[in-house]
Amino acid sequence: MKKQQWNLSEIKTFDRFFNDDEFLEINSYCRRPQWGYGNISNPGTPCTPFFTMPLMDDEFFNTHCFNIISNKIGKKFILKDVYANGHIFGTQGSPHQDSDLDEDFTFLLYSNLVGRDIKNWNPSWGGKTVFFLNKEDLHYVLPKPNSASYFPANIFHFAESTTRHFQGMRISVAWKLKLISDTSN
Repeated sequence: MKKQQWNLSEIKTFDRFFNDDEFLEINSYCRRPQWGYGNISNPGTPCTPFFTMPLMDDEFFNTHCFNIISNKIGKKFILKDVYANGHIFGTQGSPHQDSDLDEDFTFLLYSNLVGRDIKNWNPSWGGKTVFFLNKEDLHYVLPKPNSASYFPANIFHFAESTTRHFQGMRISVAWKLKLISDTSN
């Protein structure tokens, strides 16, 4: 049975998750000309295609960054997948779950730089991640550079489109994780 109600405490957010050098390297990788267009969040619902870049075969993402994530969260995981998503004005995801399994989690890093600097995200740029806590309550996370959200993969969520005021690509990197054990206790 699918859980219909979520507690806000199940969505963890982090500011300045990676150190500056690691974060700049992540952004450098995400600026390579390897983007594909046409990804959709949920094939069963109307949505606008957006950009994606597979990263699972890249050791920097599948080992280096994955180990940092596991250590900082204090849990042991199996990495199921890692990829980047890119949204520009007019492209947004549709409500979806990353998995319907209770042991699966998503770690979502907002990797977009604002210009060449690590700056705050202006709320007028849109691009929030929207989480459905239940049918009536929503939770929003701004895609601030080097911030991250960690959440159960079966929470429905989607990425909003950026507004016309943001002149770039809203980039997030998603690590899909299967929990093995909790080492934080």
